[in-house]
Amino acid sequence: YAAGLASKIEGLRAALEHARAADDSARPAALEAAQRIAHTLHGSAGTYGQMAVSKAMAAIEMALERLATSDDPEGREASWRLIEVSLERAGRRSD
Repeated sequence: YAAGLASKIEGLRAALEHARAADDSARPAALEAAQRIAHTLHGSAGTYGQMAVSKAMAAIEMALERLATSDDPEGREASWRLIEVSLERAGRRSD
C-alpha cells in the first residue's frame, strides 16, 4: 500500500485542482469526486496503518463538505487552506 500511496495522493491533488478551477455549474460534481477520493484514502490509509495520512484525509473530507455547502467567501478560502496544509502533510508521510 505504502508504495502506491504517493500516486494516490497525486490523484487527489489533481481532483482538487480540477474542483478549485471548475466553474459554478461543474464545481459541485468536482467537489464530490474529490471528496470520494479523500474518503477512500482516509479509510484505506487507516487500514494499512498510515494514521497521519488517514487524519489528513479526514481533514480534507471535512473541508470539502464545508466547501460544498458554504457560500461564505472567507470560509471557503479557509477550507482551501486547510486542504492545502493537509495534502502537504499527507504527501510528506507518503514519501
